[in-house]
Amino acid sequence: MTAINQDFLQAVRDEIKRTLAETVLARSMETEIDSLLSGKMLRTQLMFTLGNAIGTPKHKCLTAAAAVEMLHAASLLHDDVVDGGQLRRGTPALWVTHGPKVAVLTGDMLLSLAFAKMARSHPYAVPALATTLQDMCDAEIEQEFADNHKTVAWDDCIRIARGKTGSLFGFTAYCAAGEPSSLADDLAKAGTQLGVAYQLADDLLDLQHNEAAIGKTLGTDAASGKNTAATLLAHTHQTPASLIQPILDEATNALAAWPLVQQALQTYIHGTLQPLIETYTAA
Repeated sequence: MTAINQDFLQAVRDEIKRTLAETVLARSMETEIDSLLSGKMLRTQLMFTLGNAIGTPKHKCLTAAAAVEMLHAASLLHDDVVDGGQLRRGTPALWVTHGPKVAVLTGDMLLSLAFAKMARSHPYAVPALATTLQDMCDAEIEQEFADNHKTVAWDDCIRIARGKTGSLFGFTAYCAAGEPSSLADDLAKAGTQLGVAYQLADDLLDLQHNEAAIGKTLGTDAASGKNTAATLLAHTHQTPASLIQPILDEATNALAAWPLVQQALQTYIHGTLQPLIETYTAA
């Protein structure tokens, strides 16, 4: 990761802290907030890489990235409560230390702050953000209702991955364009495919057993009977790469009309996303 990229990531963290400073969260959970902001920030890295290639003003990328990271953090807080995950980013999950009520309410607060920030800085993108959140919820609910099904369809795995993770990656890429355009639409398609690939890899991560190295609770999908890519892989002779690489290729192909932006996306895939995916699927 380049130094300027690290500077951008820190600027996004600082922006989130300034936003949270206006709420009770800053007074009650300073340590927990630092933990929430200690993740890989893959979506922010995507925002930086694409926005920089397009020439989108830095302040636009920064505020959108802060909103995206707050929404993502909210989803993790809620997921840990739903799944019973006790470890997040190497520390006890918020619901473990403060109870599920605090975790849920904190997630709700982060969601409201994300929408408020986008409404002020990117009003054109608020409907897309609302759709993104709906897609995330739809996918999670569908997966809950599909628990313990004996048959696993690849199309179902893809659809759920698209909603759970692809939608927010797609929204991130859409905002990197800085304004509505045909480029923004193609970026949304490309970003969605990146998110699908990452979610499938994250599903396969559940097969690993080294929670200390990964920094979060593993095995919750299997324990709850959720059907994921890990379930599918157990019933086929396919490799993780054969499942995920075509999706990454689709992401790149979505930007064929924009060679410079496509090159930036490839840089992100090869330098940031793919090494992580390979780590997740090494089990």
